[in-house]
Amino acid sequence: MEEQQLQKNSLGKASLILGIIAVICTTILPWMFLGASSTGGFLAMLVGGVFGWIFGYGFGFIGLILGIIGLFKKNAEKVKAIIGTVLCALALVLPIIVLGSAGM
Repeated sequence: MEEQQLQKNSLGKASLILGIIAVICTTILPWMFLGASSTGGFLAMLVGGVFGWIFGYGFGFIGLILGIIGLFKKNAEKVKAIIGTVLCALALVLPIIVLGSAGM
């Protein structure tokens, strides 16, 4: 039986990196600046909340597309593409679940 050498999956790697950034932008960044908004820092709330979610959703959507394309590449590593796709999907869905459960 002949073993095939798997190619590197640069789309999967890009999806993984964008997924990590998206999770940080959509979950951690808005909550970091939530405390600043309670002390009257409107600009900090704007930067953390709005821009964090905009960039997070943008990176998450792009990373999700790249991860799905990376999953369908033949003879390529799929682990990074799977992890990146899951992280991007998590970054897109988790803030909606959190805001929905908070009643906002």
